[in-house]
Amino acid sequence: MSQNHLPAGCHDAEAAAKLLGISKRALLKTMRELGWLNVSGDAINLPRREFANNGFLCTQERGYCLKGKKEISKSYRVMLLTQIGFAALKIEIERMKSAAAEIKKTRLVVVEKSPEANPQSNQTDDHQEPDREAPFDRAASDKSREQTMAELQQTLWGKAS
Repeated sequence: MSQNHLPAGCHDAEAAAKLLGISKRALLKTMRELGWLNVSGDAINLPRREFANNGFLCTQERGYCLKGKKEISKSYRVMLLTQIGFAALKIEIERMKSAAAEIKKTRLVVVEKSPEANPQSNQTDDHQEPDREAPFDRAASDKSREQTMAELQQTLWGKAS
């Protein structure tokens, strides 16, 4: 694989993902969700016009040849993040992470237990472990399903008689 020379201050998707501590696939997915990249057609994963015009993103022409044969070659374009775009994307990713953490925090329901209710608990600090759900019991589920099916059949046969 040949060395690609990037314009000064630009990062390709792989380098930007490494700097942000996420995978390249996750970076491109996030950028598509934010509306920075095209999601269909021939220009998939290439910058949308408004982000290229604002200086957040740009493209670079790359190519390759089949084992050095110039008659069998292909060229393609890749998305590059500029310094401004990288800084803005980093802010957006941090904002998304904090929003996801807030949602997770609001969904987590912690049931407070008093020390008198649980005599086995010797914890004196305020941190309590959340209650865990019991593991799935297939036998009980099958029995409940069979009982429900029997009631349903009685109801249907009772109406038909």
